[in-house]
Amino acid sequence: MAALVLAATLAVGVTAYAEAEDAGLNHVQVAEEGLSAFLEIIPQIQQEDGEFGFAETDSLDEVRLGVPYKLHRINPSSLSDYEEGETVFSLISKTQMWYFPIVLDDQMKAVLIVDKVKGRWKAVGFGRANLSAKLGKVRRNWPASEGYNPLLISFQGREYLYTVPEKGAYNLTSLTFQEGTYSEKGNTDFSDRKKLSKVVGRLNSLFKKKLETEQVRPVGSKRARSARASTDPMGMASLYLGSYVQQTNWWCWNACSQAIIEHYGYGAQLQVPLLTPQEVIADYAGMAYTDGNRLYPDFSANTKCVDTIVEHYTGLSATYHPSAISPSDAWQEISADQDPFIVRWLYPNSGHEVVAYAYVYVDPNMCAFCLDPNEPMLAIMDPLTGDRTLYGYTWVVSGGGHTWNQTLTID
Repeated sequence: MAALVLAATLAVGVTAYAEAEDAGLNHVQVAEEGLSAFLEIIPQIQQEDGEFGFAETDSLDEVRLGVPYKLHRINPSSLSDYEEGETVFSLISKTQMWYFPIVLDDQMKAVLIVDKVKGRWKAVGFGRANLSAKLGKVRRNWPASEGYNPLLISFQGREYLYTVPEKGAYNLTSLTFQEGTYSEKGNTDFSDRKKLSKVVGRLNSLFKKKLETEQVRPVGSKRARSARASTDPMGMASLYLGSYVQQTNWWCWNACSQAIIEHYGYGAQLQVPLLTPQEVIADYAGMAYTDGNRLYPDFSANTKCVDTIVEHYTGLSATYHPSAISPSDAWQEISADQDPFIVRWLYPNSGHEVVAYAYVYVDPNMCAFCLDPNEPMLAIMDPLTGDRTLYGYTWVVSGGGHTWNQTLTID
């Protein structure tokens, strides 16, 4: 599907950022309203069959909401405080987020994410097709019809896991764990369960060494573009960006680098016998499987960070911004410059990189429930699962436990 850049506004009667203005409107009603809006938008920006979960031949009139998952979260402090014999419930806490599987022909095709933003329920995101397929396998093995209620759990933007309470309080299984060059073996259909203490031990051994309290620090040699017009553009722009899954838990920076390099047609430089493209990038950067990386060397000028990696393989200049960029700048990058850009999400004690590659504007006159006037949506490729998801800009800036604190744009 060809990329669309529309000068006119995107006219949708009920926006994807639908919120509960009425105090009686709950997350399920908001999900229903948000679903209809996203289903209008997605076909117009989808450039790859199944990019957001649906093929061009799918009948969207038959789509329905599945049984939702209340998202739970593991906090790093809970891991460090964990003692042998404690249950999984000592590790997890509820968030305000709901993940609604989107079902067609009894198959989970995508996920609609509902969250509370400034105290109001909103449908904040749509996509995550790969995660949806995994959740479908979990639900088939542990169906509600047999009394099972598996819980979906996230950890610092690094991993999705699940537990089956009806099978006891000592099971915790990863949906996305990557070890070395291979995914976790023996659990491709998620019919088994992992021992809680084993998973906690793995998470602790990996993250105790790497977790660090991050702060937004001034960078003396920071490069920045001149300010652009503050008026948010009216239109829609979508670039083609493939699905890139990080090879290890800590290689989100690597998968984002690969996505940018291949987007500009320089993927041939990553083709080395016996090595994957991400191993080639890591070898150049001097990084191991358990090494994280940064967008820009704000701590060590000698570090080969993502800006250096992109410049090395593409010959293009990369500009670091120690903050989120404005909607108008996002429009400029994607529409006028035809450039995707990398977003760094800051979590407590950790960070995670994703790639933004599409921009959708919703006319405020057609948007009775928008949080802010002229607020756009951004399509994000998340290397944790390789999923492409459309999110509201406000949620990209701050939502789901993260804050957008750094950006890398391509000149």
